[in-house]
Amino acid sequence: MANHVNALEDISPDFKPNAYDAYVASEIIKYEGTPYAIIRFTQLCLGLYDNAFWFFLSTLWVSYSGWSDLNLWRKHFRNSGRSEKRLS
Repeated sequence: MANHVNALEDISPDFKPNAYDAYVASEIIKYEGTPYAIIRFTQLCLGLYDNAFWFFLSTLWVSYSGWSDLNLWRKHFRNSGRSEKRLS
């Protein structure tokens, strides 16, 4: 029998499933690897839980940060009103 690892064990302990977070994920994945991904994230990020905010932002950064508005990236990464940055 193969070892089965619960996927939830491999993410932040602060993760809580949420319908809006899932919706945002489905929206930004449409633009993954393009400069529009951070724009779509910006349009939708206000309703995200903090953990999802940091996870999506960091994932988008790794996926694609070229030829996009660096001031927009800075604004999000400096977002001092969001907690859990370090854990996320």
